[in-house]
Amino acid sequence: MLTSVQLERAITEVAKTGKYVLGSKEVLKSLNSSKIVIYSGSRDLPHIERIVGACTQHSIPVVAYDGSTEELGRLLGKRYSVSVVAVRSPVGEDLTAFGLSSTSSTTEEPEGSSST
Repeated sequence: MLTSVQLERAITEVAKTGKYVLGSKEVLKSLNSSKIVIYSGSRDLPHIERIVGACTQHSIPVVAYDGSTEELGRLLGKRYSVSVVAVRSPVGEDLTAFGLSSTSSTTEEPEGSSST
């Protein structure tokens, strides 16, 4: 399991590459080319459940960031809130930074959701 500090470092590295998509609509559109989806678990947002479900169908790993949407935006170098980000093309080191291998399909459900 990734620590908060490790996840924050990995998100900051992704921000430097520019190979990501922000926002629920854009993330849903880009799932075919996404490798990892990160969402802010600080709020219970209805669109997050839909995105997590779509990621599960596409076998895309999903990572919950414990910080706020404002903090996620700041880590990505934005001056606005970001609830979800899709990383389009992480390479080996980026995947390792997220604690994932190129064949991993770990999905964390949003808090408050049920798999029943």
